[in-house]
Amino acid sequence: MISVKQLQEWAKEISDKLLDHESQIVRRDLLLKGFTNLKSVRRNGSEIVDQAATALSDLLSRRAKAAEAIMRKAEELSKKNVPPPPNYTYMQSTNLDQYKKEDTEWKEDRRNFTFPLNCRNLNKVNLYKSKHFDANVSLDTSSVHVAVEVFDCDPKILEHLHWSEGLISTFKENYVRDATLDFQYMCNAKGFLRHYPAALWDTMYKLKLDVEDIYDCRLRPWYVSASGAPRDILILLDASGSMTNSSNLLVAEQLTLALLSALTDDDQVNVLRFNVTVRSPITCFNDKLVSANHVNSAAIMAALAHFKMWNETWMGDVLEYSVRLLQKQRGTPDRPPSCQQAIVLLTDSLYDNYTQLLNHLDPEGRIR
Repeated sequence: MISVKQLQEWAKEISDKLLDHESQIVRRDLLLKGFTNLKSVRRNGSEIVDQAATALSDLLSRRAKAAEAIMRKAEELSKKNVPPPPNYTYMQSTNLDQYKKEDTEWKEDRRNFTFPLNCRNLNKVNLYKSKHFDANVSLDTSSVHVAVEVFDCDPKILEHLHWSEGLISTFKENYVRDATLDFQYMCNAKGFLRHYPAALWDTMYKLKLDVEDIYDCRLRPWYVSASGAPRDILILLDASGSMTNSSNLLVAEQLTLALLSALTDDDQVNVLRFNVTVRSPITCFNDKLVSANHVNSAAIMAALAHFKMWNETWMGDVLEYSVRLLQKQRGTPDRPPSCQQAIVLLTDSLYDNYTQLLNHLDPEGRIR
């Protein structure tokens, strides 16, 4: 039988072992020493704000200088107008980490192809998973994403792809000066995005869609915002009986969605259904324009699905109402004088010429 004395000895031995481990791992003596000279001091709120403001100002200044360097270099390269070599190929961000097979069909029958189809680089680029960029990247080069509707082998497109390669040196210099930089990129009006570092597109652009790649840098809010002053956009969508079960209705709604997606929070918009009357599909949006943010745009698109097509169209009244609404919008206190205004008319038929009416309603021609 185990005696009480023996149990006490075991307990003491276990206790000593635990204390020994605690002193080696927890370092209780150092913790106590670190908290012996505590004192309370008053923090200067203004000083903290000034320090934060200085740090933020410095960060934004570095970012602005990097963006300006890219802009200046792009302007310089585009003015040189140097044609690409005959066998020029570019590095596409899609399948960047794979060897590609050459498409030889165009070589077998050149008569069927105006342009060559081998303008994409077939080589594999060695990529690594970067925690900083949160993507599979290569710091050695740059790669390009081309919008799906753009034919990249068109000589007019290849010319811009070629000169934009000259930005790689500027990209690298910016990154050397400031290693906290994220992706650097340049969106070209021809429909492609050159970015540094080179990255596998699926890991860089993580929005997964069930449809084909629809990304187009020219439709991104940052690109649209940089292209000019805020916009007042009035989209007029035909709701007459002729649009019932028509493919034109589907095309019109798809175009409306594309237009709304291209606008930014600084823009004002409304989508008006018209026949003999003109009204918004959302009652509280009537007789005004609203911010083109994603919440309002989504609400408008959702409401359009429940709108019935009927009656005829009084186009003259529709245009007069639209012009008056945009003219009233100019008096809004928060809209700058440089604000651009436009009417987008989506209809399946237009039987008269309304140029004279529009000139009468808007003699200064401020509405497009």
